[in-house]
Amino acid sequence: MPACPRLLLAALALVGAASLGGCNASRSATFPDASPAQVWTAAKAVAETPDYDDWVLLENQVWVDEPTRRVEIFRHLRRDRWAGDLVKPHRDDRSFAFRVALVETEPPTIEMTSRGWGVPAHAWPEFDRYFDAIRSLLAGAPQATLDADAE
Repeated sequence: MPACPRLLLAALALVGAASLGGCNASRSATFPDASPAQVWTAAKAVAETPDYDDWVLLENQVWVDEPTRRVEIFRHLRRDRWAGDLVKPHRDDRSFAFRVALVETEPPTIEMTSRGWGVPAHAWPEFDRYFDAIRSLLAGAPQATLDADAE
């Protein structure tokens, strides 16, 4: 193969790899009615004890970095879906790698970034689920409990 087409193929491969690497998705949510300590405590709790109605949690690895207020999460989920009575179930396996960080304190803001490869839109439902779980925890937990956990 002549050198010019090889260079073209190499360049295309690099562009393709770079574009896939650039598919990380990121979203943030603010929690203006809570203190930064309360939001941080809720974010850690949601990371460490996820709740799924439609998935089975096979693996949940969580690493918390208190000084930088950052959490690294790796999750492996599975579910079986049926399309009808006579059809075999379809097994879905999903793995997610996320970074969660408290990036602002006024108002408290959590930023969540998908660190895996793939289409950004595939991470959005997980972002929404995570932020909703934080909101639910903040709304339902007594004020003193969240303040005490943050100390």
